[in-house]
Amino acid sequence: MATSDREAYWHCLLPEEVRVFSALVHDPASLSDADRSLMASMAMRLVEEREEQSHPDRRAARLLMQCEADDEDDMEVDDNATVTKTETGFWVQTWEWVSKEDADEMMAETDEQEDE
Repeated sequence: MATSDREAYWHCLLPEEVRVFSALVHDPASLSDADRSLMASMAMRLVEEREEQSHPDRRAARLLMQCEADDEDDMEVDDNATVTKTETGFWVQTWEWVSKEDADEMMAETDEQEDE
């Protein structure tokens, strides 16, 4: 059996994809032809995304942001952060720290706006 390279990347699964994946695990007989088609499409997309995320230019962009995050107390970039390529550069997924007080204040402001 081949060993995985253990390199992981974030992937977004749509609610319908999660439903079909769960059915595959818990009740495979319940899968329709449309479900099987969705699973095949999802598998191909995940393989493509994985290959895309391991491309050298995305690795370089991720590493640059990790170096920048090292200088910041409130920002983190994971080894498996998603990188999106644009015409002029890259967007790199980051984690930003938000204080509980700031989040509570934002929730209060949002609640006030909804009450109006």
